[in-house]
Amino acid sequence: MSDNKISDTSANTTKVPSGGGGVILDQNQIIGLVGATIIVLGCFSPFIHAPVIGSVSLIDIKNNYGYVMILVVLFYVVACVKSLKAPALLAAIIQIAFIVGQAGIAQSRIAAARTSAASGQSVLDSLASSVAGAAGLDWGIGVLGAGALLALLAAVRLRDAER
Repeated sequence: MSDNKISDTSANTTKVPSGGGGVILDQNQIIGLVGATIIVLGCFSPFIHAPVIGSVSLIDIKNNYGYVMILVVLFYVVACVKSLKAPALLAAIIQIAFIVGQAGIAQSRIAAARTSAASGQSVLDSLASSVAGAAGLDWGIGVLGAGALLALLAAVRLRDAER
């Protein structure tokens, strides 16, 4: 074994060097940090795609949804690193609820745009109908979902590790 990394498989901990000292993170905390990183990357990934406007991420949406998500992720990271089981689980559940809610809102707005565009008779309405018909959720929703599921897995494992 090298001096930089000491593994103890019985306790599922890894000593990760950080400057002069070391920070002890167990596997669940590392999984949680990876999940949190994936969620932050997902906030900048394409969330909604429409032919005319292109792709829009959660950060690009005017209601600051991406920034709210990043704040929840920061709360989760602190809870995870400090091994605060209940707050980490709560933050992970909030993340999943937020992602599902945003996907539902986006889908309902896309459906409303398709319905209103299809009811018109002018050339502009038919153009709007074709644009609305091609709009949909983009691959960023998968990135957000994967990160949130990893965060939830880590939070549940943190909680179960205490038992």
